[in-house]
Amino acid sequence: MSIDEQPEIFPVNYFADGQTLVFRSADGTKLRSLFSNRRVVFEVDSLGTLHNWSVTIKGHAQVKESTYVNRAAEDALPPWNPVTEFYFVEIVPSSITGRQFEHHLAAVRRSDDGTLTPEL
Repeated sequence: MSIDEQPEIFPVNYFADGQTLVFRSADGTKLRSLFSNRRVVFEVDSLGTLHNWSVTIKGHAQVKESTYVNRAAEDALPPWNPVTEFYFVEIVPSSITGRQFEHHLAAVRRSDDGTLTPEL
């Protein structure tokens, strides 16, 4: 998403149903920016014990009306902030890409004294 023609990133909880991706938003910068530019990019990453993956979705966001009902999304998306009014935003993908990365090297952690030790 972009604000004042500059790219912007917002953390969100999301729910995917196989066709669309849904997130919840209160009124604010994120929601208002969708009224002027519906094109969005959404990325999610995961770290696993044997591999990591990253998925990017490009698509169009639709702010849903107050009558929108998606019980699965409501159950999966508890509000982060206690607001009385919020909106669901649905992203309809135009493209989905992803990559999986296998671990070839053991991860290491740098301690306070600067030494590197394997992360278990």
